[in-house]
Amino acid sequence: MAASGPRCPAPTLVYEAKQTFLGWAGGSVTILAEVKYKGVGSDGKAGRFPYPDKWLDVVFQRETHQGRGPFTMDLKDVENYSVVLRAVVGSGKTVKLDTVVVQALCGAKLPADLEQKELVCTLFSEGGSRSSPALDDKELYAIAWSMRNRFEALARAKVANDRAKWAYFAGRWYKEAKRNAPFPFSHPLSYSDLVRGYKQYTGVDGKQYNICADPLKNVDSIKTCRRVQKCVEVIDAVFGRGGASDPYQGKGNAQYPGVFYYKEKGNNPPHPGPLLPELTGDDHHFNQGLDETYAP
Repeated sequence: MAASGPRCPAPTLVYEAKQTFLGWAGGSVTILAEVKYKGVGSDGKAGRFPYPDKWLDVVFQRETHQGRGPFTMDLKDVENYSVVLRAVVGSGKTVKLDTVVVQALCGAKLPADLEQKELVCTLFSEGGSRSSPALDDKELYAIAWSMRNRFEALARAKVANDRAKWAYFAGRWYKEAKRNAPFPFSHPLSYSDLVRGYKQYTGVDGKQYNICADPLKNVDSIKTCRRVQKCVEVIDAVFGRGGASDPYQGKGNAQYPGVFYYKEKGNNPPHPGPLLPELTGDDHHFNQGLDETYAP
């Protein structure tokens, strides 16, 4: 950048150097260069005056922008972006005045309710985190509905005080350590009981679950961030607003229709109920209704 006209005044920063600014990945921030120089005005008084735009530029994302701005910088991913402020000084030499770091973070908003948060991260760890290929909305809704339907089957057995039903459902979907949960079940049933049951949702507290549990700290890409947010929306639709229908409703067992199973690689143990189409990818998963032969 070449100088023109008289020699450039020595610039003086009016803000503290080496600041870090925060923004949300997928959004944008406004860059405004505030640089002044010390000098004497036409009235003969000393003061600070705006540095000429023609001797000032801002560099970010490999592009140079002349003047003080404002400029818009798109935060395309979860990463740190450097903004370099430069000026022509003295006899025309361009020098770096300051570097500001803009840190783009994942803005996925997990529910404040701890049980809802557990459901979101369970869904993420059981399929929501998958990226090659990503599970589509119907598949994510099916997984979420499998959690809701299991919970409601257990809750109905508990309310009915039916030992046979409780043993049947608890034997599949709620175990303490290596045995079925005892009957009668004294404390109120919670979603946490379900997702943390013995060998129920094996992704719980695993790597993907923990990424979801703290997006600000652990999510390192906008793609992952959007998948966490998608899981938030699915859980809210299925467990909160109730605005998403069960994709398996009306199929399989007439007494307990809907999605109940989310399993890896095959029908084991075997269940005679009809199956939803298998998902694509190396690890095929499927959902199916409750056994047609259910008769506890």
